[in-house]
Amino acid sequence: MFTLTENLLFVTSCFTTYVETSNHTAIVESIEKLQEVESGNYRSNEGGFQSYVKQSPDFDNLETAGLFNNIIFPAAKMVANSWSLPSEMNRAGYWYNVNYKYSSNREHTHPNAFLSGVYYIKVPEASGNIVLLRANSEHDKMEFMHQKITENNLRIDNNRINTEHWFAPKEGMLILFPGHLTHYVRQNLTNEVD
Repeated sequence: MFTLTENLLFVTSCFTTYVETSNHTAIVESIEKLQEVESGNYRSNEGGFQSYVKQSPDFDNLETAGLFNNIIFPAAKMVANSWSLPSEMNRAGYWYNVNYKYSSNREHTHPNAFLSGVYYIKVPEASGNIVLLRANSEHDKMEFMHQKITENNLRIDNNRINTEHWFAPKEGMLILFPGHLTHYVRQNLTNEVD
């Protein structure tokens, strides 16, 4: 008999937490005002509204400032420490994304960002999962594994061989992941109007 040791070579981590809050009225009102005065940015969004990028520390409202200063920046610092990064993680570019029914976001990355993230303010049922993808170079080389799994009518969920990982959004959910990680948001199929 022998002992087999697993050696994790290249690990891509994603971090999540939930913020206990009753609502985000000031943030929602700020987004509604932005939609009245901005035509919106067209980067990754397919439909919906995406605001122009805003830079901290010039937050557009006090509730957003509190969210960053009390939750997002401390969480980012914890991630940076776990990755042995020297950054203070106290500056951010951020924007608001509103995906109406049938809206989505195309595959994209956030180049030159140590860390990317999403925080969910308002989440109707069937809003569209965020999907994080394995690097294309690995994905293509692993395709034969997935063909064999499919041919044998197997369904395997194992992060050692998965080519994508998804999260179902929930209000108050914060997801932090490496900025170079390709991701997209599936189509919003909610029955709610707004």
